[in-house]
Amino acid sequence: MFDRENEYAFYLMKLAKLYRKSGQDVLKINKYFRECTKYSHKIVDYELEYAKYTLNIKNASEAY
Repeated sequence: MFDRENEYAFYLMKLAKLYRKSGQDVLKINKYFRECTKYSHKIVDYELEYAKYTLNIKNASEAY
């Protein structure tokens, strides 16, 4: 079970990164990042990727 959670968190972050780079569907990107917050303790670069997403979508003060 522990391995599946780690794998799920890894691929969920990969999906969030891919959709963030494409920038097509903001609602779907937001959904992926909300789901990633549940596993943020397992995802190494979660804070960095979420800050990049926030910087692009929202304003710079929220990203800081």
